[in-house]
Amino acid sequence: MMQQMMHQMTGDDALSLSMFWAGALMVFAPLIFAGVVLGVWWRQRVRQRGRDAPPPPPASDSPR
Repeated sequence: MMQQMMHQMTGDDALSLSMFWAGALMVFAPLIFAGVVLGVWWRQRVRQRGRDAPPPPPASDSPR
């Protein structure tokens, strides 16, 4: 009886497939969005750190 019930519940119709994709988007969309936000934040920090670094000392052309 249990196997017959499970077979009736799992369908490969359009509604089941659309509900699967809706659930997948609800799970992965916030993760992808958070990854993009953290990536932009990290990249801006790296760029700002490069701008704040002091310039390298000038190379002298005279031999020692």
